[in-house]
Amino acid sequence: MRVRERGGVLLLTAVFLPLLFAVLAFGVDAVQAVEAKAAQESALQAAEELRMAPAVTLHAKNSEDPGALIARTVMSTLRDAGYEGSVAVWFYEAGPSDGLRDPTRRLYAFEAAVEDRVPTAFARLFGVSEMPVASSFAASSQPYSEFQAWRPNAVRNGVFHIEAGEAPERMTFQAASLDGMPAALRREIGAGLED
Repeated sequence: MRVRERGGVLLLTAVFLPLLFAVLAFGVDAVQAVEAKAAQESALQAAEELRMAPAVTLHAKNSEDPGALIARTVMSTLRDAGYEGSVAVWFYEAGPSDGLRDPTRRLYAFEAAVEDRVPTAFARLFGVSEMPVASSFAASSQPYSEFQAWRPNAVRNGVFHIEAGEAPERMTFQAASLDGMPAALRREIGAGLED
């Protein structure tokens, strides 16, 4: 009977030992992911506070390319805050085709999204070499005028992007329609159109 019990214990150990290692691996690597997420949130908070600064809103309101101005400002703020991961700033300005009929109003929204690939230590043993960690925030602005709001001749709606470690001056742009925008940005535009 004792031989059978020993065999059962060995079998259970063989089955549960890999599971125990997997749980430990996740726990150790999850701490690194949580630390990366906290660093992202801290850097994004600085950019979020900047979005309402008069210097930024006034310049964006009167810029020929408000999306690029906002993207460059957000990216510079993130880099100044010590964030070195990849950054994407989505920008969309609503127009008459979106249902914005009031000539005294403008409506635009942007979403800043950051992403890191956190290398794993123990999960690597199970084929997971890195974990993606991402954070974002969305905001909108509604500049208005007493008579007719000034609008740029052409608006670049889409995403401005820099890779990890790149300076804001190296940002690229890819056009996108409202349907191709992140959900939080679409909600900001939708809420503004309902006002």
